[in-house]
Amino acid sequence: MKKVIFISNFLSFHQSDLWDDFCKNDVDFTFLATEENVVTEKRIDKRPYVKFSYLFSDDSLANFLRFADVIIIGDCCDRRIFRMLPDDKVYFLASEHIFRNYLNPRNVLASIRRMGKIKRCFRYKNTYCLAYSSFIGKEFNFFGIARNKVYKFGYFPETNQQEDCLIGKDPYSILVAGRLLRLKRNFFAIKALQFLQKTDRRFHLTVVGDGKDKKHLVNLVRRCGLDDQVAFLPPIPHEQLIELMKRTQIFIFASNHQEGWGAVVNEAMSCGCVVFASRKAGSTNYLVEDSINGYAFSSLADFKKKISIYSNSDVEKIGKIQQAAFATINNYWNYRCASDRLYDFVVSGSQSLYFPSGPLSKG
Repeated sequence: MKKVIFISNFLSFHQSDLWDDFCKNDVDFTFLATEENVVTEKRIDKRPYVKFSYLFSDDSLANFLRFADVIIIGDCCDRRIFRMLPDDKVYFLASEHIFRNYLNPRNVLASIRRMGKIKRCFRYKNTYCLAYSSFIGKEFNFFGIARNKVYKFGYFPETNQQEDCLIGKDPYSILVAGRLLRLKRNFFAIKALQFLQKTDRRFHLTVVGDGKDKKHLVNLVRRCGLDDQVAFLPPIPHEQLIELMKRTQIFIFASNHQEGWGAVVNEAMSCGCVVFASRKAGSTNYLVEDSINGYAFSSLADFKKKISIYSNSDVEKIGKIQQAAFATINNYWNYRCASDRLYDFVVSGSQSLYFPSGPLSKG
């Protein structure tokens, strides 16, 4: 039985289903959390595979790592681990986007130093990259880390699996959900509503979430005279959000380069929404095929162009996009598929096993 260790600061909501499913395989798996975190502690009930690195002594931690076959490393705040990694293991570096704050010179320098440390640590190890963002492969290749050994991966939240989401949608509904922060650029949704006002159809926008940018958005809605077409809702439970997505036609995800992934895209596509997603965010280039299962845009002008294309599309075209979005998540980009493929890689021991599309395809 192969022994696999995933090292990360904490067990997040978007990871737990994946590792629960992975443990069902014939594999000895441990999620090694390195941070004393309330979120992780709440999720360890019925998850005996979760352990905490800070409870290990130096000797016991080194011995624990020594018997692994595959070690996957995400964000890790326990510096001891990097000194203890054996050379004869298979490593995956699980990362989003190192240079997400490239507009800040201080952050750029810190990212370069971080890349240097990673390269020194894994230079002579059998290392691959699990790309939790469409940008990390290029960044690793540039610095000579896991060069040409990048596998697409990501976050796999709980998503809708029922096809009834494809019927009975409100055709004039638009949804934005998540933290209301500047990096999310939620004003794109208001711009879309403004543009669609020029058609004969009366659209309405629902904004779910809270954050520092909410006041700005409320004021923008008021200045645009759209008060009666925009509803602001506080954060709601995940189950309620999925139900809202199932009734919604359009979902807008406009985050900038600071967005590592964007799990709401997985969720919205699984509910058959027509997703408009920014190419600057980490998940878009993996999940969204422009005009096939959604619309991907690179700028505000491009966004307006895609909105125009959508508004001139017939019901049949829109229906095909919704069906393709649902299929993309339920056939490939879900925790069950990712778990099975990761297990196949671990068991096969192949160093050149790439799937044609979806998780663990070539990044």
